[in-house]
Amino acid sequence: IRFSVEVEDVSSAGAHSVRITRSGVEIANSPVSVTVDALGFGELELNTQDGAVNVPVAVVGDFVEVLNPNGVVILSGTLVAKG
Repeated sequence: IRFSVEVEDVSSAGAHSVRITRSGVEIANSPVSVTVDALGFGELELNTQDGAVNVPVAVVGDFVEVLNPNGVVILSGTLVAKG
């Protein structure tokens, strides 16, 4: 299982929570967090083949939110099929 999140141009540095919901219910193994650097960039890659555990199993239609350290949603979107 592989899960990745990338953010750019974020105005607050530090750990940002990534929350994934399906039909309004938070899915198991969520939230995870992505660390944003001073330049506003953050990247998270979780892969069970690399030894990661508790990797979220997100599917098309799931809703993803990134929350700043104060718990405010700064990015959100619905997962779509790669194409």
